[in-house]
Amino acid sequence: MWFFAYFCKNYQMVINNVQSLSFSDRNTRCAIRPRWIAIGAVAYVAACAVMLAVMPNRMYWEGLAALLAMGAVAAGVYSRMSWRSAGGWAVLGVAATAAATLISVNWYYFANVGGTGLDNPGLLYDPARSWRGAIYMAGYHDVEPVDDMFLGHISVVWACIKLFGRSVIAPMAVNGTAILLGGIFTGSLAARLIPSRQGAAYAGMWGMIMIFAVAAFLYMSALMTKDALLCCAVPAFARAMVDIRRPKWLAVAVVAIVTVIWLRTSMASMMLLGVILMTPCLNWRRDSVAIAVVVATIIAMYVLERSLAMGIAVQDMGQANIGLMADNHKGSNQDVWLSVINRDGGLHIWQQLIVFPAGILVQFLIPFPWDLSAGGHFMGYAATYYRFAFPWYIIGGLILYYIAKGWRRSTKPLKFLYLWAAICWLAPAYMLGGTVSRYGTPFAPILVLGAVYVVLNLRHEKSLRRWMWIFCVLMAAGLTACYLIMKNYAQNI
Repeated sequence: MWFFAYFCKNYQMVINNVQSLSFSDRNTRCAIRPRWIAIGAVAYVAACAVMLAVMPNRMYWEGLAALLAMGAVAAGVYSRMSWRSAGGWAVLGVAATAAATLISVNWYYFANVGGTGLDNPGLLYDPARSWRGAIYMAGYHDVEPVDDMFLGHISVVWACIKLFGRSVIAPMAVNGTAILLGGIFTGSLAARLIPSRQGAAYAGMWGMIMIFAVAAFLYMSALMTKDALLCCAVPAFARAMVDIRRPKWLAVAVVAIVTVIWLRTSMASMMLLGVILMTPCLNWRRDSVAIAVVVATIIAMYVLERSLAMGIAVQDMGQANIGLMADNHKGSNQDVWLSVINRDGGLHIWQQLIVFPAGILVQFLIPFPWDLSAGGHFMGYAATYYRFAFPWYIIGGLILYYIAKGWRRSTKPLKFLYLWAAICWLAPAYMLGGTVSRYGTPFAPILVLGAVYVVLNLRHEKSLRRWMWIFCVLMAAGLTACYLIMKNYAQNI
C-alpha cells in the first residue's frame, strides 16, 4: 500500500536525523536514542488503532492511515529541527496522540450520531458550509450549493475530496497535521528568540508545551474549519520573518501568506502590519529583496482574492461592529454578552471603545469551563476538551507578567512580534466584542512565548509568585461572576 511505503520511508528519515544529532550535546538535557523513537512510534500506532476500534466507523483503515500520516509528517518536520530534544519528542508524541484522540472522537460523532457516515457527516455552520460547497464543486450534486461560497477553505476540502475520495477523513487529518506543525513552529520561535541557560532545545520544548496546553489550540485539529490551517500559517510566518534573508524561510513566509489570505482575506492587513513592525529588526540593504517579495505577495494575494470575490474584504471587516456581527455568530456566550451590554443594534465607535476592555476579558475567558455538553451538535463530543480552559488561564497570568516585567528585557525581534500578535489578538475583541474567541487563536502561538520567557528567565522572582496568587484569586472571582451572570441571562444554564 502506498501509505505504508511512505510511512516506512519517512520513519527511516526520522531515525537518520535523530542519529545525526550529537548525543553529547548537553543542551538537549538527555540523549535521543533511536529505539525511543521506535517505541514512541509503535505506541502511537497502537493508540490510533485502539481508538478507532473503540469508536468505530465504516472507514477504519482509511482513518488509521490518515492518523498515521499525520504523525509521520509531524515527526518528519520535527526531526529536521536543530533544536530537537528527547523532551521535545515526548511532547510532540503526547500532542499527536491527543490530537488523534480528539479527531477519532469527532469522526465517531459526525459519522454515527450527527450523520450516516464519514462520507455523509452531520455538520453545521462553518464546517457544513465548507463540506457542502466542496462536495458540490467535486461533482456530487446530491447536496444544495451554499449561498455564501467562501472559496478559501472550500477549495482545501475540495482538493482533499478529489485526491482521497468523499470523506471528512482527509480534511480533518490535514487540520490535525497543521496543528502539530503550528506547535513545532512555536517551539522554533521559542528556541530562536528566548534566551535560556539550558539551551535552545529546552526553550523549544517549553514553547511546544505551552501551546499544546491551550485546549482551544489543540482542539482545532478536530474541527473542520479554516482555523487549524491559520494556527499553523501564522506562527510559520512569524518564524520566517525572524530569518527572512534565508531562502528557505522566505519560501515559508510566502507559503504562509498565501495560506492566510486565501483562507481569511480580512487578515491581509494583519500580515502587512507584521512586516511593518518587523522592519526595525531587519537590515534593509541585506533584506530588501526578501521584504519586497513578502509585501508583493501580500498585495498580489489580496488583489487576486478581491477579483475572485472570495471572503470578506478588509474594509468590510473594518466596518464591522458587535451588533452587526451578532447575527452571524449566535450562541449562548454571544447572546448573554449582548444582553449584558443591552445592545441589539450597532454600536458607535465611542461605544465600542467603552465596551472594548470588557470584550477583551470575554475573549480571554470563553469558552467557559462549565456546561460541558454545550456545542456538541456543532463541535462533536470532543467539545468537552475544548472547554478545559484552565491551562490557558494560567498561561494568561504568565503573559500579563511578561508584558509588565519581561517585554522590555526581550530581544528586539521578540518585542515587535509580540506587539504584532497582541494587536491582532485584540482586533476581534474590538470588532466582535470578544464573542468569537477562535479568531484570536492563530496568534496564541506567539503570545505563549511570553509565558515561556517567564518560566525560563523570571520564575525565581518573588513578585511572580505574588502576582500569580493575586491572579488566581481574581480569576476565581471573575469566573464566579460570569457563571452567575450566565445563570441569570442564559436559559440553558
